[in-house]
Amino acid sequence: AAGVTAGSVSRRWMAAGMTSAVDLRYASVLQRVAAQKQASAAVGKDCEELDSMIQSSSVLAAFLKDTSQSSATKSAVLAQISKTAGMSEVTTNFLRLVADNGRAAELPGILKTVNGMAAAKVGGGKAVVTTTEPLTEWNKVKLEKQLAEFFFPDKPDASVEVVNQIDKSIMGGMQVQMEDKFIDASVRQELIKIKELLRSAM
Repeated sequence: AAGVTAGSVSRRWMAAGMTSAVDLRYASVLQRVAAQKQASAAVGKDCEELDSMIQSSSVLAAFLKDTSQSSATKSAVLAQISKTAGMSEVTTNFLRLVADNGRAAELPGILKTVNGMAAAKVGGGKAVVTTTEPLTEWNKVKLEKQLAEFFFPDKPDASVEVVNQIDKSIMGGMQVQMEDKFIDASVRQELIKIKELLRSAM
């Protein structure tokens, strides 16, 4: 297979409709600078951590989108977050750039793009698995291996992280959402298929 480059990953990511032009442009800049500074691993860790912070804090997410807050204020807050979390110099400078350019509202999308592009290079990512009961740790580990093999058959180093959510309405089985791919192996879906077959047979 041909080598995977940042450019090829970026083009596939955008072609699949997984990101905006702004997200892709800033994510590509960050990855390029991180590679030049030999800080890719540290920057990748920073982006995952910051993405998690924003997802878990509705206050922070709202602040980034708040148009009444100046770019300078957002830049100062992001700088403090970066300092407190011990993020790399590359990440700190990048966050300042994003805020100063008035793009803080796009930061969540930029971070997701960075994380997604990094995962695409080796294969992997997060899969949201919906079940009626929580998965045991053993079942979760087993499913992560199976999903990595299913979604990335040509990438032996691929890894998939399962995020388990509960929905009693699917009645059993499971649903899997992996980026833009969706597998519905729920009992509810099987019942729908049976009803459609019965309806067509009448």
